[in-house]
Amino acid sequence: MTRSPRFLLLAAILLHGTLAPAAAVAAPPVRVWQSVTFADRLKGDTDHLSVDDRGRLTLGPDVARVDDVPSPFLWTLLPQRDGSVLAGAGNDGRVYRLDAQGRRQIAFDAEELEIHALAARPDGGFYAASSPDGRIYAISPSGTATPFYDPPDRYIWALAVARDGTVYAGAGDGGTVYRITPRGEGSVFYRTRATHATALAFDAHGDLLVGTAAPGRVFRVSPSGQGFLLLDTTYPEVRAVRPQPDGRLVVLATAGTPPAASAPAAVAVDATASPSPSGAPVASVSVSTEVTAVVVDTATPANTAPARVAVGGSKGAVFQMTAAGAWERWWDARDDAPYDMDVDADGTVTVVTGPAGRVYRLAGAPARAALLHRAAAQQVTAIARDSAGHLLLATANPGRVLRVGTTPSATGRYESDVRDAAHTASWGAVTWRAIGSVRLETRSGNTEVPDDDWSPWTAVPSSRAVATSPAARYLQWRALLSRTEGQPSPELQSVTLAYKPHNVRPTVTSVTVLPQGTVFQKPYSSTDPDLSGFEGQSTPARRLAQAVQSSGSGAGTGRRTYEAGLRTIQWRADDENDDTLTYRVSYRREDASAWTLLRSDLDEPILVWDTTTVPSGSYVVRVAATDAAGRPGTEALVGEADSLPFDVDTTPPTVEVVVGPTDGAGVHVRCTVTDDYSAVERAEASTDGAHWAVLDASDGMPDTPRETFDLVLPVATTTRSVACRATDALQNTRSAQVTVPGRP
Repeated sequence: MTRSPRFLLLAAILLHGTLAPAAAVAAPPVRVWQSVTFADRLKGDTDHLSVDDRGRLTLGPDVARVDDVPSPFLWTLLPQRDGSVLAGAGNDGRVYRLDAQGRRQIAFDAEELEIHALAARPDGGFYAASSPDGRIYAISPSGTATPFYDPPDRYIWALAVARDGTVYAGAGDGGTVYRITPRGEGSVFYRTRATHATALAFDAHGDLLVGTAAPGRVFRVSPSGQGFLLLDTTYPEVRAVRPQPDGRLVVLATAGTPPAASAPAAVAVDATASPSPSGAPVASVSVSTEVTAVVVDTATPANTAPARVAVGGSKGAVFQMTAAGAWERWWDARDDAPYDMDVDADGTVTVVTGPAGRVYRLAGAPARAALLHRAAAQQVTAIARDSAGHLLLATANPGRVLRVGTTPSATGRYESDVRDAAHTASWGAVTWRAIGSVRLETRSGNTEVPDDDWSPWTAVPSSRAVATSPAARYLQWRALLSRTEGQPSPELQSVTLAYKPHNVRPTVTSVTVLPQGTVFQKPYSSTDPDLSGFEGQSTPARRLAQAVQSSGSGAGTGRRTYEAGLRTIQWRADDENDDTLTYRVSYRREDASAWTLLRSDLDEPILVWDTTTVPSGSYVVRVAATDAAGRPGTEALVGEADSLPFDVDTTPPTVEVVVGPTDGAGVHVRCTVTDDYSAVERAEASTDGAHWAVLDASDGMPDTPRETFDLVLPVATTTRSVACRATDALQNTRSAQVTVPGRP
């Protein structure tokens, strides 16, 4: 089954490091929530209010509900000369007629699921195009419906009727435009080489303008069927094409999923985008508002247009072409997926969108958007003008027809988004600028979504007053605007609210003491350079430096290296108020109770301790984090954590080398290593300056503070020098040397 073009694409990248970086900027204890811009206003919910491009709230137009139809989706509108309006619906394939008084009757009921296109007949009747298994029906003025044309395509998205009564139909999934005589005799008029032909309109010269999907393009086709590509958008679909009397062309493109009709057997519910109000299954009508990719049905070899995605997160755009043919992307839809548009005589464009049911009005160069209305529906899917010039809106979820009046509403309400203070907070001064009759109220609670357990709405008595809502984690404000005789039209310009989250104790989540001698260089440098004449050799210090370096560097530090006697302490700390933290590090012997201060007022989570200043033994380090730098003394809190016990030993072992007896095996040399605290880890021997060779412990395992190591040398006539080098468990090293006389 061919699907409409677009599927969601998401990606994320996770970066992490070894060390927690210190906070760069302190979050002040008192925070400010400001709501003033157009983007700020879109976060909230408007009711009979408009928002201009500067974010000012004003009374919106008086929008009347013409009718709530029993179908969940309305896809198209066709106003009639008598003031009534036809509405094509899904997923029951009906066309409703609503008269000027809102009385409803079923003008046509198709066998198919969806009615996506309507067009007027010269005799006062209308054409209705259904999907799937696309068919066109002719409905007479008396209401008699007869099959008009049955193309081989599954979907019919658009209809246009020429002055001579010829009908043009845009279809999918072959992307074909059909020409049908008034007698219902049809033929292929133009093949777009796209997957769907989605929009049709005639320009002033009688040429047919065709918008497509997969990919989103606009063609101009002459009466003889000669096509010319006018615009190749970066979007998957062109939804509407509106030629203007002055020669301009206005095009609406979208990155959202079109209303996809499917066979009755393929029933699916998109719970997040287009749920049925009754919870009943909806016939595969998915309304997506994310940036999506086009998927072309490979089963149709002729339609090989590549998949495309709108760049930069845009959900749609309005394009304008001058009479000279120059194109401009006039407006980007960043927050909502556009479905349809209307163009006024003065060039003002009204765009209807989903999933928040917003209606935008665009004007200026470049275009500036104002929120005209927020419908009580998830999607506003179609827009048209009735015989009196009023805007009509069709919605989905639920299916409604609305009429936009020319006078402002008497009252309007705005509810802000919910402010999350992250923790219980006290609410402070509310400052708001307004003219006319405006009332501001606040409420607070401890659930993310307001419910009955929140506090009641409480009025803010003046434009500079303290909010009286109780301390809580969440806060919301609302504005009530009303027309009042003798006062100017109400307008809310800005709202600023101060609040102070209650302080939360910092936490030290980990304290790590690195192996003795492991330190970090501040400037990042390369690995240890090779030394001429030292190939194939090493030293304990170089071996340890290479070992610790191979494990990588922590975030905010340079490469690791080795410095005998130093101990690096790292820690992670967190403050849920985002306060700047400073640290205090103390230590004690494991068998003692008193703590000794090592360093205070640290602002980075790392400290190097010179352990040569303390005796060998087992120690514990405590790290205390405080937010006192940004909090008054009575509010400052301290969190702390201790490390695991670790050994300190900066004294190298003693090494004694003696020459033993000579027997048939050779000359015996014994190396005795003694350490005052740590276990002996390793012993090596070198004869006459040759490479160091590892020795085996006499008892088979070097694991105690005293170990012996034996070396047997071949009998020689010359005197030799034997050196023994020993390393304890904390990498302290010492060597000793003995002379082995030759045999006469």
